[in-house]
Amino acid sequence: MRNLFIIIFTIIIISFISCEEKEKGTMNKTGTLQGTIGIYEGNCMPGPESSLCEHSPISTTVAITYPAEYFNAALLVDSVITSEDGTFEMSLPEGYYSLFIRDSAEFICDRWNCQNECNCTLFKIKNDSVTIVNANIDHATW
Repeated sequence: MRNLFIIIFTIIIISFISCEEKEKGTMNKTGTLQGTIGIYEGNCMPGPESSLCEHSPISTTVAITYPAEYFNAALLVDSVITSEDGTFEMSLPEGYYSLFIRDSAEFICDRWNCQNECNCTLFKIKNDSVTIVNANIDHATW
């Protein structure tokens, strides 16, 4: 009976150590996402009044989801509020993601990448690397 107890105890300990090592390996595979969010406002049509077109940094929420064409809260991975100068930085596990920007009451997409399927602002995070994604809200007249 004692030998059976030792065997079961050993199996549990080995399983625990194995799971812990597996988690460490996964958690170490992260990269950094950096970027700046801005907003276009005013008259951006070519002509004498085009000087009214302004691009300014904005403090807003950036939402990161698994790849998606439109914002879906069920796919949310993380979010961050940009600083007053529009900059943000966050750590994410390796993989592909979409970036959405809060504009008033909704999350919008800055641009779509459509190859095999359409995804909003698709980007890839690589282990120990910095990925830069800049995006804009467009309230201008073009």
